[in-house]
Amino acid sequence: MAIEFRANSDFGQTGQYIARITGRAKNVTFAREFVGRKSGKRNDVTTALVDEPGLYEVVNCTRKGKDRDYWIVLEHEGELKRIRSDEEDFLAIAKRLDGSETLEQIVVFESVAREPEVLAAHPEWSATRLVYTIRNKLEVNRAIVATTIDAVVLAIVNAVGGLPKEHQKKALAEAKNRLFPKAERPKPAKMTKADAITFVKSCGENDGPETYAEAAEIFEALYGRAPDTTDGDQGQIWSLCCAAT
Repeated sequence: MAIEFRANSDFGQTGQYIARITGRAKNVTFAREFVGRKSGKRNDVTTALVDEPGLYEVVNCTRKGKDRDYWIVLEHEGELKRIRSDEEDFLAIAKRLDGSETLEQIVVFESVAREPEVLAAHPEWSATRLVYTIRNKLEVNRAIVATTIDAVVLAIVNAVGGLPKEHQKKALAEAKNRLFPKAERPKPAKMTKADAITFVKSCGENDGPETYAEAAEIFEALYGRAPDTTDGDQGQIWSLCCAAT
């Protein structure tokens, strides 16, 4: 559903506009894409129906000068929503839009509960209100990685899930072997605890070292002692190694 913006000019004034902010611009602060159409007897009204996320600037012309409103439009729970912002946040967001980040990566909408005293004073209001958060670059990178991992996992689940159950485990094991061949898994001559942890995580409980000597070396790096008869055989030692990580 589109969102409508409206800009007006007082009698005798002109120059109202609605613009989509796409970044920063030298001398004029923002790079703008003007949207909407003018109407009224003196073309003193501009309206725009927007159906895509963005930063929107609505400028009304009054006798005192230009009155600017800043709005962030994003999809939230399947619908386009808007939240009023300010010039300071617009400047920060626009600067980052000039890079490789998108608005959807930088800004997040979320619903938060209203304070009980506010609801008591305004019982007609909803129990939640919409707010926005500007992510820092580290948070954006984490979100990108999480989204990418989710997409890959979903693709794997869909592909393997289409196989007969008796072949699913074999397919996953074969994929793991192709991605992380045993010959490429780190196992230096003198293994440190960090090296041992990396090796164990790259193998998994069901795909451990091929000999007792290798399992014992990893065990010693993790536990600070060589395994003895109470620790069991090669398989039991490897299980203890996995438990330590």
